[in-house]
Amino acid sequence: MAPPGVSPPPYQSDSQSVGSPPAPTFSNIAPNEAVFQRLLLVQGTAGDPNLRESSLTVHSDPKSGFQPTVWQVNWGHFKALVPLTPGENRLSFVYSELKAEQPFKEGVCSSQLVIFFKKDETVPPLHLAVLLASDSPAWRDLGKRRELLRSAGLSEVKKRIAIQAYLWQAFHAEQMRRHNLGRRTFPLDDGHTDPDKGDPYSYPRELQDMPVIHLLRSRRTLAEFRDPDNAQQKRGARNGGAMFDFAREALEEDPSVPKKLHHSPVAVLILDTTYDPKIKLVRAHAAIGSGGPGRLSFGVMGSHWIWSAPSDLQGVTDSFLDETRTDENHCVNDLSECPTSWMTLNIGSGAWMHEVGHALNNPHWPSGVMSRGYTELNRAFTTREAPHQRNGFKGLSPIHPSNDDGENHLHRCQAIRARWHPCFRLPTDPRLPFLTATDPRSWKDWNECEPLWVPTPSGCVVKCASGVACIEIEVDGEHRTHIEFTGLDHGHRPRQEVMIDPNYLSGMINLNVMSPGSPKVKLNAVGCNMRQASLEDYKSQALSETLGIQDLVVTKGVFVGQERDQKWMSILPHMRDRGRNVWLKTIVVYSGACFDGLRFVHTDGSSQSFGPLGGSPYEFEIRPDEDDEIERFNVRSGAWIDALEVVMKSGRTTGMRGNLEGGSLRILEAPRGQRILGLFGSSGQWVNSIGLLTT
Repeated sequence: MAPPGVSPPPYQSDSQSVGSPPAPTFSNIAPNEAVFQRLLLVQGTAGDPNLRESSLTVHSDPKSGFQPTVWQVNWGHFKALVPLTPGENRLSFVYSELKAEQPFKEGVCSSQLVIFFKKDETVPPLHLAVLLASDSPAWRDLGKRRELLRSAGLSEVKKRIAIQAYLWQAFHAEQMRRHNLGRRTFPLDDGHTDPDKGDPYSYPRELQDMPVIHLLRSRRTLAEFRDPDNAQQKRGARNGGAMFDFAREALEEDPSVPKKLHHSPVAVLILDTTYDPKIKLVRAHAAIGSGGPGRLSFGVMGSHWIWSAPSDLQGVTDSFLDETRTDENHCVNDLSECPTSWMTLNIGSGAWMHEVGHALNNPHWPSGVMSRGYTELNRAFTTREAPHQRNGFKGLSPIHPSNDDGENHLHRCQAIRARWHPCFRLPTDPRLPFLTATDPRSWKDWNECEPLWVPTPSGCVVKCASGVACIEIEVDGEHRTHIEFTGLDHGHRPRQEVMIDPNYLSGMINLNVMSPGSPKVKLNAVGCNMRQASLEDYKSQALSETLGIQDLVVTKGVFVGQERDQKWMSILPHMRDRGRNVWLKTIVVYSGACFDGLRFVHTDGSSQSFGPLGGSPYEFEIRPDEDDEIERFNVRSGAWIDALEVVMKSGRTTGMRGNLEGGSLRILEAPRGQRILGLFGSSGQWVNSIGLLTT
């Protein structure tokens, strides 16, 4: 009897003959579906479910230039990786009872599938790069199969890198589909290989030759690369993070590096990695990733595993089933998880994909790729598995959608972040707020605007003009759950303000968050632009402080910057009593290399100052015929206040004054139903922090 499989949807072939085995059907793709990726993972069933191994040949559209590829069918289940060209792709899936490694002779039955590849050149790609030492020979010490790598040189390494990147692309698209977030994934920089409209593709066309792979020449020498004290895996190394720093230096300092690599994530492979069997150490290796909006984003991995990787699409299945033992005289059995070639490929490619996950703005999640789930990377692309310890040395067959991502998957929080990440954008996504295609400044502001937690008497409000993607909840430092906003409803725009009250939060995590003995609950807000802001302790920070000032009940809200030096707090006279006929006449903003203070001048000649008032003054006159008042402050801040803009209810503004490139953009405004009554903050030589008093 065949093991139980997954029932596919009824996409039946029109070419099945009477008496023949079942024709290929597809469980994860529909006819005439539009996709947004170069490499598509197609899975389904074909042939006799009692037959242990047979084969499926995929014929691409002849005009595409891609050659046919052959894939295994195990117990009736198949997974095929299909390269696409922009526009319509007419694909033919031909089933045969011959095994995949046997010469293809005659198909038993077939199915056709039409897919449309929509390529959006405006979506930022994942860039690929190879890091070399300044004196690198570029072809030495690359593993057991180093003879091929030596003879083919850097071109062979590039092919292997390209295939892995396309596998990551196909994996992410399938995972996002399973999360019901659309078949979205990052593109690669390969559009230059698509001919102009109407021009034919060259034949044969090779997927592994398509993406741009940049060469990064470090100013560091090979000796520095391979210094044991610069090795990440050496216990007690003096500079275990050196290789990550060397990659950052090369990205920032190499004049030949295109500036676009500074604004989109980069997967960096260190070419000069080598395993030293005498001291059992991988030299010139790092497995580190870091990234986020407004800064360099990249993931770094050593190349000590590249010997196990395929150099073309047809070699993917064989590589993930290759039981060749790791030659530990030349190659590392990394963490004792790489005793064979296919397991080395899982760990090497999977760990690199994990580091790219950090570059795509992810921390370590409780499960999935960001929690070492990539030890089962092979299951995403094969329908059987070689015997090993994890499966009781019996192998696993068939592998299908019900059992292929128990470990190797995208955690839901990772998927929600990807839904909003610029690299995963789809043409069908709703328009993001405040973005104007013809106004570059609007894109800059959208990208830089950070979420802001605002305490109120009834709970904490998170605001982000760029939209709130999700709120991640930790209890005593452990991820517990999250609140998500997918924005996938028709015409729905991102939420820009979300209230989290104590009762709602207590119900979500099944504990009273305000109880004196309750654990620490942390909320992390992620904006649709990937900016983040944390409320470190809900119990002590979520509810606003109520003050009695000048017989008024005043709410002390959130502040930005860092409180230090001289502290101040005051009510604005023109807001204290609107019946005294004292009105705001002039706002003077003082700034230079940063924001240095505010002075409010009133119609009765009085004035009130906040901050040291250094730098140069800018006077903003209030029109006497307008009953105008302050609506909000746009603030650029980090450790202090870099710049500030006053925005009036009429829409008039002082403009941003100070260091326009410093800090990050935050917006200070009164909670709904309240008005700005005064200011509080701190200052020394310049303004260190500023916050609102509201009523």
